[in-house]
Amino acid sequence: MSALVIALPVACAADLPGSPQPSRGAPGTTAGSTGPFGTEGDEALRSSSPAEKEASLQREVLEKVEIEGNRYTPRDVIVGQLALRQGAIITPQALHISRVQLLQLGTFSHVEVTTAPGSQPHSVVLRIWVDERSPVQVTDLSLGHTAVSPLYGSVGLADPILFGRVGLSLATALDNQGRQAYQLSLYDPDLRFTGRSFLAGLQALYLQGLESGCISPSCNGNYSAVPWLRYRRIGLEFEGGFRPGLFTRFIAGYRFEKVHGRSDAGVVPAARPVLLEGSSTVSALVFGFDLDTRNDPLLPTGGTRLEARLTLASQAILSDYEFSRYLLQVERWFGLGETRALRIDLALGLIQGNAPFYERFYAADWSYFSVGVAAPRALDLNFSPDSRYDLLLYVVGLEYDFTLWTARSPVLRRGLFALGARFVYSAATAGAGRSALSATPVSLDAALRVDTRLGVITIGLGYIVDEVLKFVPLSVPGVEHR
Repeated sequence: MSALVIALPVACAADLPGSPQPSRGAPGTTAGSTGPFGTEGDEALRSSSPAEKEASLQREVLEKVEIEGNRYTPRDVIVGQLALRQGAIITPQALHISRVQLLQLGTFSHVEVTTAPGSQPHSVVLRIWVDERSPVQVTDLSLGHTAVSPLYGSVGLADPILFGRVGLSLATALDNQGRQAYQLSLYDPDLRFTGRSFLAGLQALYLQGLESGCISPSCNGNYSAVPWLRYRRIGLEFEGGFRPGLFTRFIAGYRFEKVHGRSDAGVVPAARPVLLEGSSTVSALVFGFDLDTRNDPLLPTGGTRLEARLTLASQAILSDYEFSRYLLQVERWFGLGETRALRIDLALGLIQGNAPFYERFYAADWSYFSVGVAAPRALDLNFSPDSRYDLLLYVVGLEYDFTLWTARSPVLRRGLFALGARFVYSAATAGAGRSALSATPVSLDAALRVDTRLGVITIGLGYIVDEVLKFVPLSVPGVEHR
């Protein structure tokens, strides 16, 4: 198996609705990337602009607002995020909140706020300068091949302000063997109602996939002779929530999917992933809580990212599958000076009941790279012959980052180098792990990350390692080649 992945996670990465994306790929590729609802902005809260310092010394009234740097973002969108209105008294707290909310839009990499004397005594002009990203941002781009998929790829595009305040994201993944997935997301990260900030999202999904019925992931190299599970998913998910604080959000939603599965030649192998034969329905409630206090989306030197998700499917809401799914992801950043940082990440997952296979945990999704035939999925599509999905998941990771350069160039703004290690444990049932290798895989990687207007480009060395290891025979007693 090999896969070249160039990932571009950005502030508006479309990871809603549903579970957050796992920490996978090259170091920093997707771990902690801010969702489209946005919770970053701690950088503004931890620092003070000159205008905020001046506002703490005297009572002045806002006369007007001047904005610079916005080529694509409408003026009314920016003004709508300000905690100040014309004629209001300027306070440090109002300026803090205004800067935070502008950063949370996901369209600006930097925001500066200054003041100038107004036309009347004790009046001021508020000047806002924004460093704007491209209106269309690439959220994911990958290209790879496996033993059963000679060529596959994925790409995602997002515009956080396509309809004024409502963002749009489109993503697709496909190969030349009939696997294909399409995902459309609409979201509003700041829906104002009765003076409070709410959020809402809608996602539509269409997917056609293939899963191997091999007893062993290697299938002895004869993949054509093994029955394959062919399935189709068509679904919608609605989510809504509110922000109890600047860096937190509560989410609740509902997911409905129609699924159809069949095995080749009517044969249902014992090793087939869990899915009812014929047509079935997944009906589930989704609940979530997010916290993000990182002080920089590219190279945080402090802060925490926490994501908790609960999915409940029941016959009481017309689901053919009855299960509960729990997932917790935590990241903690520690500064080692102004240009270096250390990150510790943890993930815990548990599933109870007869969840369909794609709701379960796939170990390769959580590793920097996979040895053998397993490959990380794209949009839930499995392009490898390894169909082992698990009910338990433990992940512990460590990453060290340091800055290579900082420039004012609009193309290559910042660059950093990342070194990462990740330990992954998964099991089909409680107390019953996989083989010695696949139950506790440890992966290492080194990656270059570059901040651009399109997002953050990350290129890891895991691809080269994969290319080398696929030619090295792995022969350990009791251990499958993975």
